[in-house]
Amino acid sequence: MGIRNPAPAWHQNVAFGISLVIVTAAIWACAQMLLGTPGTRDAHAGDARRPDGGVRLEVGPWVWTASSGEVIERVLVTAGDATYSFNTNKERGCYAVNGIGTPRIEVIRWKTGRHCQPISCVVVYARKN
Repeated sequence: MGIRNPAPAWHQNVAFGISLVIVTAAIWACAQMLLGTPGTRDAHAGDARRPDGGVRLEVGPWVWTASSGEVIERVLVTAGDATYSFNTNKERGCYAVNGIGTPRIEVIRWKTGRHCQPISCVVVYARKN
């Protein structure tokens, strides 16, 4: 009876690497299911509809697509204690809105600095075209 050698070290490293890839992929897939896929959201993605008809986005990216036949007419951007209203495509303070009058809106913080707070909420108002 001889002593049996354990698997070579490289086999253990490969097995560990494969396990790590599988676990990482599983975590990524779960996160995508819970948080949604980054990119454009449509009107049916579960964003909170407000009593006044606006749709409240609480998590970026700050991109939203209206339902078929609707166009965006107004956007409210909240950052820190301030709320900015946009009814045209423009830059105001640290923030910019593009897509008023179209079915797709994008809001960005285009400046940084101590007076430019991160966006905490965007409310989108659309109307039938």
